[in-house]
Amino acid sequence: MKQIGILGGSFNPIHQGHLIVAQGIFDEFHLDKILLLPNKYNPFKSSNEDNHQCIEMLNLIKENNSIFDIDLRETIGNEKNYTYNTIKSLISENPDNKYYFIIGSDIIEKLKNWYKIDQLLQMIPFIVVERPGYPISFEILNDLKRKYNANFLIYNGSNVDISSTTIRNKRFLNKSIKYLTPDEIINFIEDNNLYLKKEDQIKQFKKQLKKELKPKRFEHSINVMNTAVELAERFDIDIQKAEIAGLLHDCAKSLSFEEMVQLADKYNFKIPSEFYENPSTLHAIIGQLLAQLNYGIKDPEILSSIAKHTTGDVQMSKLDKIIFLADYIEPLRSQPGVEEVRELAKQDLNKAVFKAMDNNLNYLRKNNYPINKTTEKAWKFLKDNE
Repeated sequence: MKQIGILGGSFNPIHQGHLIVAQGIFDEFHLDKILLLPNKYNPFKSSNEDNHQCIEMLNLIKENNSIFDIDLRETIGNEKNYTYNTIKSLISENPDNKYYFIIGSDIIEKLKNWYKIDQLLQMIPFIVVERPGYPISFEILNDLKRKYNANFLIYNGSNVDISSTTIRNKRFLNKSIKYLTPDEIINFIEDNNLYLKKEDQIKQFKKQLKKELKPKRFEHSINVMNTAVELAERFDIDIQKAEIAGLLHDCAKSLSFEEMVQLADKYNFKIPSEFYENPSTLHAIIGQLLAQLNYGIKDPEILSSIAKHTTGDVQMSKLDKIIFLADYIEPLRSQPGVEEVRELAKQDLNKAVFKAMDNNLNYLRKNNYPINKTTEKAWKFLKDNE
């Protein structure tokens, strides 16, 4: 019987953090192989990026390290992949093998939302790796153990704080990625011009946007873009996505309320009822439609951050929070309380977003302006999870 650890992810790109953790787990748990499981479709990100270059990089790693095998089943086809289905098929194909599924401590709180998590936890033990900034929640793990008879093993052997996002951001900013990933991966990235800033695309977006917005609104959009880039680098969020989302967040601002409603009707885009009560926030959700129609944006994370930049939401990604915050603190803003939020934004993304949202709600209440229900729910969620 072979003992095999499964390490999944986008590996965009694979880096030293992946390799150090994989080698450490291989040694500590006396495994026979580490199975690298690249994914193409993440059920929680709705991503559909082509990843053939990521697979080529994994093959370069495999050539130089015999502990690795690669399984490509989650990169095939057009359906979203669920870990439950992958593990079930692996066990069915290799019933004599003992599998362990490796996750980071940042995933623990999301496990309850995984497809058929009750059955998955009974099928395979999980090895939990503590990631910097994400202490292991033993309360959640113990609860899952009681509910599903789950088996969690803890690996404490690594404290390497490297992410694929960091590497992509450094390339975007024309900074060195030396020592963050093996030399053969650096050479591949450089030879294929990966993760570089798409200057022509941004230039075209700016040119088009300048025609559509009033000068002050265009200046605001440029400021939000620059602020979003700063925040993205600070909080290790994809800078290229932040730049595009920040630039286009107000792309629907030139339309009247009636024009936005007409556009939504034309494309069968359903407007939630609360936006009719709060017309000043409608440009955000119509903005995501215009970003697709006029700028060709397909990335769901960028579109989400445009849609949520005025109201926030209970479910906000880091990019959603970045654009919401950048819109609030960009240099032209001078509203009461903005300096405090700017200071918070240097240290804690969640606290800064909550304070900005709290300030907005207080202003609306003070002036008897209507409040979007989505914002109230988002504020309560952030307050309850401080």
